[in-house]
Amino acid sequence: MVEFKGHIKYAKLENRHVLTVNMGKKKHGFNICSCCGGAEVADPKGQRKVRVSQPFHNRSAVCNHRFIEKEVFLGYEFLTDMFMLDITYDNTNLVGRTIPEERIILRTAVTTLLEAIKKAISLELDIDYNEINGGWMSRSDNDGLLHLELFFYDNLTSGAGYSSLIGSVLDNVLQRARSVLKDCNCSRACKNCLDNYYNQRNHDLFDRHVGLQLLDYAETGALPEKYEKAKQQHYLIPLKHLISEETGIKEDEIPMQFEVLPALIKKPENDGKTMFVNPYDLTDWLPNTYLTYHPLGTR
Repeated sequence: MVEFKGHIKYAKLENRHVLTVNMGKKKHGFNICSCCGGAEVADPKGQRKVRVSQPFHNRSAVCNHRFIEKEVFLGYEFLTDMFMLDITYDNTNLVGRTIPEERIILRTAVTTLLEAIKKAISLELDIDYNEINGGWMSRSDNDGLLHLELFFYDNLTSGAGYSSLIGSVLDNVLQRARSVLKDCNCSRACKNCLDNYYNQRNHDLFDRHVGLQLLDYAETGALPEKYEKAKQQHYLIPLKHLISEETGIKEDEIPMQFEVLPALIKKPENDGKTMFVNPYDLTDWLPNTYLTYHPLGTR
C-alpha cells in the first residue's frame, strides 16, 4: 500500500481475477432449467409455482422443464487490472457496522463516494463512464481498526490500462469527486451530479452530503463539523411540528433539548435532557424518531 494523505492509502493491482455475480431479487437467485436454459427470477417468498419460459422456439418439442435448479446465482470471472483505495475509518466517533441505522448511513456514505470517484475518474481520464467499474467492502485489521476498501477495475477483459493510471492522477480525481459532491444544489442526488441510467439501482441510496463528509474525513482526518443553530432549527421543524400535533404542546414549549448532528457522526446516548438526532432521523425515519422522543419527553 502507498501512503497518500490523511487516512488514504492506495495500491495498483495487476492481473487480478474479478468475479461478477447477479444474486437476483433479495439474494434468492434464479430458477434455471438445466435442459433448455430457460430462467426466471426466484420468488423471495418461495410461495408461487416455478414458471420457467423456454428461451427459444424451434421445431423441437416444447421443454417441460422437468429438471429445475432453484435459487442459482449467475456470474462470470475475468482477468483485469485493479486500483484499490483504502480508508482507515474511525468507527468509534463515526457510524459503524453494528447498529442497523448506522450501517445504512455507512453504506450510503461509501456507495456515494465510490460513485463520485468513479465519475471523477472518467472525467479526469476522458474515458466513457462504463470503461471503469468498481465496488467496495469493509474489513477489520489485526488491531481492530476498520478499513473501507474501494476498488476500481477495467471493464475490458485483460484490462485496458485505465485503472493503472488512477494513482498518478489521484489528487485530481479526488478534487473532481469533491466538486461532484459539493457543487450541486439538489437535496441528495440528481442527474446533474450522481444519478444516471447505469447506477439506477442505487439512486435511493445516494446522498452527496454524507459522501462529502466521508471524503473530508478520508483526506484530512477531521470529523464532520457540527451544524450552526439556525440550520439545526431548520432540520427540527418536522419533528417539533409532529410533537405539537400529537401532544398539544406548543413547539416552543417542548420539554426537551435537541441537537442535530451530521449523519456520519455516531450519536451519543440520549440523557433525558438532550436528544441527539441526525438529518435522517428528521426525514426518512421521522416516525421512529417521534416514538423515541415520546417516552423521554413524558418523564
